[in-house]
Amino acid sequence: MNHFANAAAVFSAGMVAGVLALFSVGQDAASPRPNAATSRYEAVKALWEDAVLHAQLGQRRMGDAEDEDHFRWSLRLAESAAAAGAMSPADAFGAHLTRMQKLLEVTEGLVKAGRKSTPDLNAVRFFVADAQCRVLEHAK
Repeated sequence: MNHFANAAAVFSAGMVAGVLALFSVGQDAASPRPNAATSRYEAVKALWEDAVLHAQLGQRRMGDAEDEDHFRWSLRLAESAAAAGAMSPADAFGAHLTRMQKLLEVTEGLVKAGRKSTPDLNAVRFFVADAQCRVLEHAK
């Protein structure tokens, strides 16, 4: 690894530490966060930490691009169905959650078979947690 890559890795690690410190400032331990929001935060935090580690090793990994597309288009479908009145927002985002849970099941199997990586799994865990948050937001 060259000196520029080493410097970039150290800078990235410092940025992650700084961002994580910002999230912890002013947090009242007595005020619980909703479980879905906590799950979403933990999933994206794990993915980011994996990405930083892989960057230090000279690799670029932030999950699978096809899984990202699956998430994005599933979300667009939910948003479009709700906006068009084809489904209630609760039903549209519930269907999105179901699609993301199915993607998680498939991804877990692929990880066990050695065909996907931990960053891939962490990204899909984020997708599920994000979908759970959206269901809660639209259940109000």
